[in-house]
Amino acid sequence: MRMRKTIAAVLALALIMAGFTGCGSSGKETEEKALIIAQTDFSQCFSPFFARSTTDRELTQQTQIYLVNKDREGNVIMKGTKGEVIPFEKKDYTYYTPCDISTAERGDGTMDITFKLRNDILFSDGVPMTADDIIFSLYVFSDPSYDGEEVVYALPIEGMESYRASADTGVSRISGIEKTGDYTVKIHALTTEPAILSNLDVAIAPLHYYGDASLYDYDAGSFGFTKGDLSKARSKSAVPLGAGPYRFDKYKNKIAYLNSNENFYLGSPKIKRIEYRTFSDEGMVTGMLEGKVDIAGPSASDITLQQIEANNESGELAGETLYAELISGAACGYIGIDPGNVCVGGDPASDASKNLRRAIATMLSVYRDVTVASYFGENAQIADYDLSGAGGYSYREAEEPEGGYEAALGTALGYFRAAGYMIANGMLTAAPEGAKLEYTAYVNGDGKGNHPCYGILLSASEALSSVGFTLTIKDINDAKEMWDAVSGGTAEIWCEEHKSNSYASFPYFVADSVTEIPVYLCSDLFVFAPEKVSLDTVPANQTVFYNYKNELYNLELK
Repeated sequence: MRMRKTIAAVLALALIMAGFTGCGSSGKETEEKALIIAQTDFSQCFSPFFARSTTDRELTQQTQIYLVNKDREGNVIMKGTKGEVIPFEKKDYTYYTPCDISTAERGDGTMDITFKLRNDILFSDGVPMTADDIIFSLYVFSDPSYDGEEVVYALPIEGMESYRASADTGVSRISGIEKTGDYTVKIHALTTEPAILSNLDVAIAPLHYYGDASLYDYDAGSFGFTKGDLSKARSKSAVPLGAGPYRFDKYKNKIAYLNSNENFYLGSPKIKRIEYRTFSDEGMVTGMLEGKVDIAGPSASDITLQQIEANNESGELAGETLYAELISGAACGYIGIDPGNVCVGGDPASDASKNLRRAIATMLSVYRDVTVASYFGENAQIADYDLSGAGGYSYREAEEPEGGYEAALGTALGYFRAAGYMIANGMLTAAPEGAKLEYTAYVNGDGKGNHPCYGILLSASEALSSVGFTLTIKDINDAKEMWDAVSGGTAEIWCEEHKSNSYASFPYFVADSVTEIPVYLCSDLFVFAPEKVSLDTVPANQTVFYNYKNELYNLELK
């Protein structure tokens, strides 16, 4: 008995020592470390269909794969299922995609686009991806009730207009979207312009999760949900599921947890766990210096750039303490106006309603130059939609600062008058039916005005108050509050960014109806902790179209 106890004790000690050996400094045998990425607040809508904020969309990107993918120059990758080699800056890069794409122009000025999906892709729950998932996703993006950020519904696809015009099931099919095989889908475009293909860079989401498989019958014109009812897809917005490199675990205490998707079609990610942690924009670099963050993407403000340079012995952005890269022209700041809440007589599309929004837009527009320059320095420029030939509203009125502010106020008063406001002695005295003398603008400035659009709102508010109009600024420190109001249809005005890889294709009707005011075009700033992230696994030659987020699954920690 004593011998047995002795042997047991020796075996137990050996197991304990083996455990200590496994906790050594080799790295490969230790428990997998999480990659910590600093983000500003999430609005917690992690849906491939309905995510709107930049932070939500970037997290969701890691859980999904996409119908169309782009190279470093923004060109569509056509033959990526086996790897397509494309040169950039005198170096070859290999890109992998879920679909091969081919196009065939017809003599009538139309074009067929065929997508051939790999036949070995699994969603993170192990369910195979097929053409039915592509069809389902395209129909969600095209539904008359769809109100997300993607613009599939606005593309010149055969049958799209009549499908959208019929809110019920009277027209149950989009004739230009055709399933041609278990893994192939063909789209018949009413144009040969390459922009249509570029705008099909949408997620291939799982029918079995976001839809109802019992309602999918391609031949019968049923595509996984009842037309006009996207409630099932909306109900899944807090917990995304897809075929991307990572699978969503949970969101708790302002931290989003992701684990590797072992079914990912390009292989298991090298980093097994990711934590997206919430930081204020100004606190991101400090968090990196304190060892709390591995990667951050703060605003490329003058203050932030100076902070990075001051903490590197070289005095450069790319240093030994912090390694930062500026990606030119990557983000487009805008101020959004909800046409349903800022309108006259309950008709968002009326001339009076557009004139009301033009009045507000004029005053916001004129203060962009000084405010943007003071926040970004030379790292941003004023953004304008070039819509002069498309019937869109130009925001260039009174843009020049010399004498421009008074001129802008006069222009705004003219728009208010055209909207039906009563004016006496240069003061607004009464609003037309359905409109108001006060509107509220959200800005996520951490409650401290720490946002590039805050100064614009402040200056415009002061100017408008001089003519009897109140623009109330709601400076918040929780993005969810703003995005809940936006998605819930209660927000009137708000400030946010588009990533410029989608900015170029922004639809004309947004400017024509005056629902967005372009503010700035600025650089993205990526900051890495060299002591923790293996920089040689970060993609070289990052651009607005292709950067480390496209290859997060290839990154390694030291």
